[in-house]
Amino acid sequence: MTVNEMLEVVHNHHPSMGEMEILTVLNRSMDMFCEETEIIKDTYTFTTEASTVLYPLTPSDDTVETLRIMSVLFDGESIPRYVGNPIVGETTGLTTGDHYWFIEDNKMGLVKGNSTAIHADSGKTVTVHRVETSPHFDFTTTGYYKLAPNYPYRFHEAIVWKTVAHGYKTPPMLEPQAAAYFDSEYDKIVKKAKKYSRSRGYRGGVIVPYDM
Repeated sequence: MTVNEMLEVVHNHHPSMGEMEILTVLNRSMDMFCEETEIIKDTYTFTTEASTVLYPLTPSDDTVETLRIMSVLFDGESIPRYVGNPIVGETTGLTTGDHYWFIEDNKMGLVKGNSTAIHADSGKTVTVHRVETSPHFDFTTTGYYKLAPNYPYRFHEAIVWKTVAHGYKTPPMLEPQAAAYFDSEYDKIVKKAKKYSRSRGYRGGVIVPYDM
């Protein structure tokens, strides 16, 4: 379902809503849908640097955001998450020589156990399995009317119904019953998408703080 098709559906319900407002709500709804369903799972890699502990959760050249880290491989080996902040001295349970990952200030930290936590070995490949958002619809992108969410077509209508529901919660089109109906249509698709997502692996991760 393309942006153009989504705009047409929303405009049929809310002719007074401007295109920019619709795009804003569609993008926000798409972030919500991706977070609720964990429907987009992918990996990215980077190389550790000398004397560096904290790394961005999302690569700087990425067009999506990391919502959840599912697992981390360090030099090809799975490493555990450390619950706490070893860079401020919380080192209980660290095993000398083992590597760990943790979340700090919306970044991912990598440390190696020692008498105190030290930075991870440098020059090693780190592979992060994550749940991510779909790229936002950006009106400055050439041909953006042809863009579509980066997940299966059968789930695209969810963000349209959530946007329609938003319109019915806002004057001058305030209609609580209609809003509740389209929210329920969104919820039905979320339920199906969760079932689809569960079949695709990388379960049991940690939620990353994300500003919606």
